[in-house]
Amino acid sequence: SFSLVSPPDEVGEVRSTLETSEATIDTVPTAFLIVDDSALNRKIVRRIIESESRFANCYIEEADDGLTAIDAVHSLTEKGARFDFILMDFIMLSLHGPDAAKILRTNMKFEGKIVGITGNALPHDIAHFLDSGANEVIIKPLTKAKLVDALLRIRSS
Repeated sequence: SFSLVSPPDEVGEVRSTLETSEATIDTVPTAFLIVDDSALNRKIVRRIIESESRFANCYIEEADDGLTAIDAVHSLTEKGARFDFILMDFIMLSLHGPDAAKILRTNMKFEGKIVGITGNALPHDIAHFLDSGANEVIIKPLTKAKLVDALLRIRSS
């Protein structure tokens, strides 16, 4: 079974409309937080998500480091909503992805999905991200197929 939470205002209207129609899991709007210190990388991830019909009418926020991501999750939680997915880079300026993931899971009890997106392909780096709370780690270069496959795979897990 799939349950919906109260999203921020922009998404709430879309989710309410879909709840009263014959929506399936493939058409339910999804809330994403894209976390990367590179504006270009955030833009690429955003465009991939927005181009995928299975994430139609999605809500997307961006953060440029782990601390800003934690603030964004806290802010959305205060509004009674949550992110379904956090897509997070490994190395960022103020707080690296694995450290932010660990805080989100341990201190904030974040229950959504966390996907690490990194150029660090060494097995111990991948294991560190997973041990810190990521559900999956995607190795750059990022492609639409890699991202969409990972999102669909872990969304139902």
